[in-house]
Amino acid sequence: MSAFPTGFTVSPDELVQIGATLRRPESVLATASGDLFTCDLRGAVAHLALDGRETVIGPDLAPRGLKANGIALRRDGTLLFANVGREGGIWSVGRDGRVEPVVREIDGVPLPSTNFVWIDDRDRVWICVSARDPASHGPDYRFATQGGEGFVAVLDDKGPRVVAEGLGWT
Repeated sequence: MSAFPTGFTVSPDELVQIGATLRRPESVLATASGDLFTCDLRGAVAHLALDGRETVIGPDLAPRGLKANGIALRRDGTLLFANVGREGGIWSVGRDGRVEPVVREIDGVPLPSTNFVWIDDRDRVWICVSARDPASHGPDYRFATQGGEGFVAVLDDKGPRVVAEGLGWT
């Protein structure tokens, strides 16, 4: 069954451009109220309000080696982002712009460049790492098509742990 009703069409003149000044909007998160959030190289996240205002949340992360990629919204309004930068890990950014680490390692092993984060209905944080090899996340992004060095981890009341590994580019 399709998510769209039969005959659902949108004409080009019905489309409206938003987010005209975004820089690398990798992930887009839509709320029930119609607000949009997306990663943005000017800070951690950009907030796009219904009235068209764009607000960058968080400082320029580049000097800290951070680069927001996947994003997720916690119930308290805090945003989580996966850091695809060299330091990896999952980080939070509050509406006040303060950036803090959430998960930097699992079982004493630092998280490499981290691709995606998601929060489920039980408030568990799911983490995807596409590849353990640092060259996979370098300036030329060597996307390996073979081998399974990616993994999925979860953060819950038991702490962070890997729940699936040996995956090809999660």
